[in-house]
This record gives sequence, structure tokens and C-alpha cells, in this order.
Amino acid sequence: MSKYERNTVIVAVFENESAAAGAQAGLEHWDGTRRDVKLGSIGFLQIEDGEVKSTLVRKENKGILVNGAMGLVRSMLGPIAVVGDVVGGVAKSFLKNDAEETPLVFQQLSAFMDAGGVTMILVAEEAVAQAHSRQLQAMGGRVTTHIVPQEVLEDVDAALQEAEAQAKDA
Repeated sequence: MSKYERNTVIVAVFENESAAAGAQAGLEHWDGTRRDVKLGSIGFLQIEDGEVKSTLVRKENKGILVNGAMGLVRSMLGPIAVVGDVVGGVAKSFLKNDAEETPLVFQQLSAFMDAGGVTMILVAEEAVAQAHSRQLQAMGGRVTTHIVPQEVLEDVDAALQEAEAQAKDA
């Protein structure tokens, strides 16, 4: 896999944790019944006690990329104190691709999550991203997609892992 491969970050928001869990189960069932579906890792973001919490619930291929995607989305929802500069710089380069739409999408996402919504994040190859997006919409998700180079997601994941290691040492 080329380091510069482009992936699609799929962001789907659901009304609550139960709806998000149902969508996850639906995707896994869909994956199990179709040979042409290649479902990878799935991560969730939600706000608990005023903080954005991330959980990787399905760790398959692209797990590192989903971690990076969750870090990227988290950085746009609010500051990540320890790695703010590194992730913020990556987020700025990501925002350049869609400078008008992306900030509005993440403002709406933040407000939705403040009201109890849950965000599901998947990383898919461009060839199958549209099918994944349609499936999530059919399960009640409000879906946005963002094309992100793999190197960006890897950089964010590396920054987050370094920050976690530094936090443990402190």
C-alpha cells in the first residue's frame, strides 16, 4: 500500500449510542453476507462529562488510519491539549481541501454531539466508500465523507501515540 494512497474518512452521526451500536451491528452483518464488502475498523466519538471520548470498537485493517481519523475529527471539535500543535497543523492542511464546507460540518457535528449524538468513523478505500456511506444512511446515519491522504492519518496517529507515551512518562 502506497504511503500516499488516498482514503475516504466516513463520518456518520447517530441520535444516540443505541442507534450507533445498531448501525455497527448492521454494518458487520452486511460485511459478513457480502464478499465484495471490505469493512475495516470502526471508531466512535461521543461527549462524556464535557470531553470528547474516542473508542475503537472494531479493529481490523486500517486501525491506525481510523485512530488518525478520530484524532483529526477530535482536533476539529475541540483542542487536544498535548498534541494540539501537531494535530492542529495536520487539520489545517486537511481543511484547505474543503475550506468553506468543512468548518461548518464540524460546528454542526459538535452541536449534535453536545446534544447526545454519537459519531461513527470509518476509513474506506475510495472504491468502496460510496457503498459504505449509502449503507450508513440506510441505517439512519447522517453521513459526510472526506478524502484524506493516508500519510495525514498516519501522521495524526503517530502524534497521538507519542503524546500518550509522554503523558504516561510524566
